[in-house]
Amino acid sequence: MADTTRLRRLDNQMATLRQQMADEKKRIRQQEKKEDERRKFLAGSICLQHAAINLDFKAKLENLLLEHVPEGDKYLWPELFKPEEEGREIEPANDNRIGADAQAFREACDELGADEGFISLYRIREKLGWTRERFDDILEQFNTAYKIELHGGDPSQLTPEEIENSYRDKDGQQFIAISWRG
Repeated sequence: MADTTRLRRLDNQMATLRQQMADEKKRIRQQEKKEDERRKFLAGSICLQHAAINLDFKAKLENLLLEHVPEGDKYLWPELFKPEEEGREIEPANDNRIGADAQAFREACDELGADEGFISLYRIREKLGWTRERFDDILEQFNTAYKIELHGGDPSQLTPEEIENSYRDKDGQQFIAISWRG
């Protein structure tokens, strides 16, 4: 009799251990799923930040989305999947120019004293000699990607031409300097 009691007790312990193992495996799968979702979220965030400053990458990302996003998920990118009547056109991006512009912008900032903190926008614009649209596009891309911070300030110390060669955003806010983040 002693042997059957011991056997039943071991059987109960084994059942308890099996349940604990099943619970632990379930917990591990849930943790792995959370970590995988976090990795995917971070990868997506990095892609979006990169797309903000690299138009060729943005065009490639858009083409991948157009090709692989299931119909039911297209609402997640309304700016990309507009109704046909809106006539969405995909323009091929000129990565060479955008990349070169971003590098030239950064080099101009370095030459004008990025180590000092604030760099006057009118000085960068004058150094590069670009059209307003080209300069503002690169500036907005760096700002959107959180690479720079735009600063207001006291424009009374600037000439009207220097104020004009600074930067005014779409809301009319005047910025006269930038600093690099990080």
